[in-house]
Amino acid sequence: MKRGVIGWMLVLVATHAAVFLLARGDATAGSAVEGGSAAGVEGAAKVRDREDDNGRSGSAAGGHALMWRELLAREMSREEFSKAREVLLRDWLRQDLRGAMDCLYAPGTWASLKDVARMLEEETAVEMARQPREAMEWIGARRFGSNSVAVFDLWLGAIEESDQHGLLLELLPQAPVFAKAEMLQSACETADARQMEVIRGQLSGEFPDRRERDLLVSSYAERAVVLVKGDLAAVLKVEEDPEVRKGLAEQWAVRELVDLPKDEGVAGLLQLPADLRADGLGELVGRGRPADLAGTVELLDSVGRHGLWEEVTAKEREATVRAAVDLAVEEHCLPGVAFAELSRITRPELREIALDQLGDQVGVPVRVEELAEVAGGLPPGRDRDAFLKGVLKRVGEWNSMYEGIRALISDDGVRKGFGEGK
Repeated sequence: MKRGVIGWMLVLVATHAAVFLLARGDATAGSAVEGGSAAGVEGAAKVRDREDDNGRSGSAAGGHALMWRELLAREMSREEFSKAREVLLRDWLRQDLRGAMDCLYAPGTWASLKDVARMLEEETAVEMARQPREAMEWIGARRFGSNSVAVFDLWLGAIEESDQHGLLLELLPQAPVFAKAEMLQSACETADARQMEVIRGQLSGEFPDRRERDLLVSSYAERAVVLVKGDLAAVLKVEEDPEVRKGLAEQWAVRELVDLPKDEGVAGLLQLPADLRADGLGELVGRGRPADLAGTVELLDSVGRHGLWEEVTAKEREATVRAAVDLAVEEHCLPGVAFAELSRITRPELREIALDQLGDQVGVPVRVEELAEVAGGLPPGRDRDAFLKGVLKRVGEWNSMYEGIRALISDDGVRKGFGEGK
């Protein structure tokens, strides 16, 4: 029976004349396929009623829709139906992409066909890559209603996979608002100097979501740094937007500095304008490898040796130190070992911030007893107090060990700032 059904469908697909036979043939009234048939028939009827781009209707535009309706009306098992449906839809996608997508992605039929639509995404993408302009026209017209975003994502993936990035700027005017930022980001991947000018112009426009512009700035800056081959001054000289300048500095630091030895990387920041060095430093901290404690101490001290701490605000200094420690401290590190490493930071105020952050990270309740023991063995003073402050902020007054840890703080003012415990 299964082989017969599949053979029947293959014959329908292979012979154009079968369309007309189906149109006038008798269809069984009931279907053994449960769920979705009514929606499928309705969707097929809508597909058949839509005229193609040249105003044609009937067999050229609606042949597969007729076969679809015939399939839905036939008596067969679920397995047989699934096999036959797959054969028909695969051919439909090849022969009439728009009609097949009208059937698969129309809001009225999506609930019953979403599984098969996802199964056929690869075939759909291949065909959209062959008809990219037409597919974008349908997306731009919101032909697929609430599924337009999903169809666009599939289209963009097809464009990228088939290396047709050059089409993205050409088709941008046809694209719906929700698609433009992603198209521009993708265009950045291969853009030349002329195309980058177009993308830069788009950055001056309005974006529904602030995050979309932020991502686009990052993509634009990353490509710009590649095109200027490290000569950042050339692009900064003509760039006035502070957010774009920040993005350029960050991407330049990523490309040129993060893989250098720590001291060389920090020295390289001096090539940036003074107002952008903090942005470059953030990338050195966030992306430099390896992010271990010894390397973190070296990095933070190197920043001081090159006089860069004086070029950032106190808030930026604290955020930089905390981020560096956060990246370097492993979840199961030995607190005593980590304390000894970070105690080597030269500047006292930065060292205290680092040790406070260390205490906050390792001060989880399940390790409080261990931490209390470790803290008791540390030399008293500002460094230990800074570490204990971080621990107390994390464990909270409700913890039974809170008061014992608080009592280890040497500075009376600091200790009183944490209350009497509970």
